[in-house]
Amino acid sequence: MGLPEKIEKAYRAAIKVKSIDANAFGVLVGRVVDMVCSDRGASGRSLHDRLKDLAHLAVSGRDHLRDLTKRFDAAEQIAPGDRVAGLPITLVPLDVTTQVRLTRDFLQHAGQGSATPLMSAVHDLTQQPLHSQGEGMAMHDPLAVAVAIDPSLVTCTALPVCTETRGPHTIGMTVADRRPAAYWRSDMPRLEVALAVDTPRVLKLFATRVLT
Repeated sequence: MGLPEKIEKAYRAAIKVKSIDANAFGVLVGRVVDMVCSDRGASGRSLHDRLKDLAHLAVSGRDHLRDLTKRFDAAEQIAPGDRVAGLPITLVPLDVTTQVRLTRDFLQHAGQGSATPLMSAVHDLTQQPLHSQGEGMAMHDPLAVAVAIDPSLVTCTALPVCTETRGPHTIGMTVADRRPAAYWRSDMPRLEVALAVDTPRVLKLFATRVLT
């Protein structure tokens, strides 16, 4: 690709998750851009400041950034279906994960009679978040793992899904088209999207596998 080895490696890692996890892709892209700024000696307290400094550096620096931008644009032209073909992906969106919450009452009840090292670690790690979040901690990652263990915990439907890379208000968002199938674009990959969750069963599984 003509990029420094470390930057190219980070860039390829970002592309691999582009159509799988928008949040992970955004984090990795930010890392790539930051690495480009460091490679070209751009300075500044924030990434925004470093990008502004990069724009005022030597022509070679601007060309390097322009070339990287072109490569990102070229990668976006790959058909979404080609990037995820054959991958059995289940999308568990935030409006579902936020329905499963870890609370103090649940921890106290589930941990009665249990003094395992793991239970102690969970207790220590959750005290600050539980103190600041009165309604409990949303179990985003635990729910994703739970669904991998038992897919019946969520109710899914197949929908066309893509990651928005252009919209000024929605860039980086994962967008599922919930309109009638007649409106679906043929090049959008179909993913199993969770629309509902059996919260009591998820918490029971968490208590069984983690807290006891």
